Amino acid sequence: MDEEDEGDEGDEGAEEEFPLLITHYSLLITHYSLPSPQSPIPITPYPQRGPRVPQSPIKYTPPVSPQKDETLPSLT
Repeated sequence: MDEEDEGDEGDEGAEEEFPLLITHYSLLITHYSLPSPQSPIPITPYPQRGPRVPQSPIKYTPPVSPQKDETLPSLT
């Protein structure tokens, strides 16, 4: 009879572990969910300035050319 009681207690102990595992998974899901929405928000403005900054020196010449083209006819 004592053995059966111990077996029941063991089952209860196992059941208590499951809620802990579920809690951990919930926290992991929450942590992964929070960075996901934040990532796209800063990424959206970042690429606009990010790529344009390194390309600025390269694209800086083309925008100046059209302005000079308009200035040249005006001078002429």
